[in-house]
Amino acid sequence: TDIVRIEVLTMPSGEQVRPGLAEAVLRYLEAHPNAVDTARGIATYWLHDIPCDMDEIEVMLDTLAARGTVERTATADGTRLYGKRLARG
Repeated sequence: TDIVRIEVLTMPSGEQVRPGLAEAVLRYLEAHPNAVDTARGIATYWLHDIPCDMDEIEVMLDTLAARGTVERTATADGTRLYGKRLARG
């Protein structure tokens, strides 16, 4: 398992994203490689046992997507979806 440690991330409010959230998402994706969901769905279903703020989830997911660790796609209405980065080729 290739779990990545993420440095301290800061939300727009100035609060820090709690350590371990990114790792929990990456562990979930290792166990469920075809999983794809919105930030709210990830907070509700993937991280159901970890209380988290939506700003915190969005900052963490967008950071993982910017680094290429997870893949971010958008539906026709602009809804952002996140899932495991797929091999291309």
